[in-house]
Amino acid sequence: MLYSNNLQIWIFTYPGKFKLDSSRQTIAAIDSGALILAALGLLNNKRATTYPTAFEALRKFDVNVVEEPFVSDGNIATGARCLSGDKLALWIIEKLAGNDISAQVYDSVKPLR
Repeated sequence: MLYSNNLQIWIFTYPGKFKLDSSRQTIAAIDSGALILAALGLLNNKRATTYPTAFEALRKFDVNVVEEPFVSDGNIATGARCLSGDKLALWIIEKLAGNDISAQVYDSVKPLR
């Protein structure tokens, strides 16, 4: 767990830089960014995902690791692999602007068939 310990040391060295509160903020991370959220305690007892090679590191925190491309739990969402970025973006838009706006954004960028 060397990586996780170093990450925690880095985060706690700069505590003022990481004032996140999932009770009042929409928070998202992709790939190993979930490890930062876990180190901050934001994923305690929550479902989350990350890049597959980081599953074990994330499991070392008090996180229910789900091996899926996108996971949301309350005001926090995590994505695994770069192709989950669209799901994360639409989730954020829906949280901040509503389902109708999210649907409009999706319609403007969805793949043509």
